[in-house]
Amino acid sequence: MKIGIPMLTGPVFGSCISKRMDGQAPEGSADQFSNIHNREHPGFGITLIMILMPFLLMLIGAFGAVFGEDSILDDVIAFIGKPIIPLCFCGSFILYIRLS
Repeated sequence: MKIGIPMLTGPVFGSCISKRMDGQAPEGSADQFSNIHNREHPGFGITLIMILMPFLLMLIGAFGAVFGEDSILDDVIAFIGKPIIPLCFCGSFILYIRLS
C-alpha cells in the first residue's frame, strides 16, 4: 500500500500541475548563465586545500585521545575534530575566497 500511493499520485497530480505551469523563462534569466565559462576559477592549491582540510582536521581529532582525558589540548583537538567544525571552516574559507 505504501508503494501504490506514490505510483498513483505522481502521474495524476504531476499531470495536473504541469498543465498549469508556464513554460517560459522569466525575462533576463539567461543573462546570469551566459558568462559561466568566463569566470576565474580558484587555483589548484586552493582546491587541494579545500578537499584535504576537513579530512586532516578530523584525522587530528581522531588522535586527540593520545593527550589524555583531562587536558585542555584534548578538548581543543576534540572540538576541531568534530565533523561540523572542519566543514564550517572550509565553507567560510570558500565564501571568503569567493567574495574577495
